[in-house]
Amino acid sequence: MMWFLLLALKISTPADMARIAGFMDGRELAHRCEAEIGDPDTLVCNAYIIGSVDQLMAEQSVWGRGHAKICLPDKISVEDLRQVVSDHMRRDPPGPGVAASGLVVGAVLAAYPCPGNEAS
Repeated sequence: MMWFLLLALKISTPADMARIAGFMDGRELAHRCEAEIGDPDTLVCNAYIIGSVDQLMAEQSVWGRGHAKICLPDKISVEDLRQVVSDHMRRDPPGPGVAASGLVVGAVLAAYPCPGNEAS
């Protein structure tokens, strides 16, 4: 049964960042994350980022700490995560059809790598 769960998690994480019908793409996330504080789009941005990071951390917990790639600080806030993701999208604007979830993972991985996983 455990092998089935692990296989399902692996399959559910797309290898490429292609758009999945019905889910947010990178351009839409970038637009929503640029909204002023208090705008409903900011809440959508925050919720999307929290959900993406939460899913990533859940997957890492299944694989075990030794396989973790992202190590978030203990006192991280949603504002910190939104800033990391927004800065990443400003530096490298998403192209058409790029899945927003892949952008969130890429931004968080670049900002918070576990010791020994830093980019060279």
